[in-house]
Amino acid sequence: MAKIVTIFLIIIGIGSAQAQDVLKDNFNIELNLIGIGVNYEKTVADNFTVNGQIGYTGSLFKGVTKDVEYLFTTIIEVEPRLYHNYSKRVQKGKKTTNNSANYFGLGLTFIPDWLTTNNERNIKVAQSFNLIPKYGLRRNISGGLSFDFAFGIGYQWNENRDNGFIPELELGLSYSF
Repeated sequence: MAKIVTIFLIIIGIGSAQAQDVLKDNFNIELNLIGIGVNYEKTVADNFTVNGQIGYTGSLFKGVTKDVEYLFTTIIEVEPRLYHNYSKRVQKGKKTTNNSANYFGLGLTFIPDWLTTNNERNIKVAQSFNLIPKYGLRRNISGGLSFDFAFGIGYQWNENRDNGFIPELELGLSYSF
């Protein structure tokens, strides 16, 4: 009887350990290089998630009348992600908390010119849509805190018809609940 109970507990332990070795849904608050946002990452398959984000992002640039100007505006993004090395990290015993792994993503971003603020009058953000393939990584630092990094080159369409290729660099910290 004791052997049956022991075997049963081992099977339950293995089952629960395997259940922890899959991507998880995450609700995050992010602090980026220049911006802040909230996002929800939903797992849709073994190595595939969809990340939805709303944030407030900005830029600093050399101004016409001032040395440094700033501009902040709202950003909405949906990004499918394929985590390509998640199972390898699990097999090697590396940390996978909060979906710590490398991924390929396709950022679909809308910049609507809502709540835009800047230090120069009459600057308006052209509503735009970006499509940016990117490569990224996420690493858990401690508990719910993670480091995020991604880069890519994509294309931007905007209402001024000033369309073209744009680079993207994401660098920040996120906290998962």
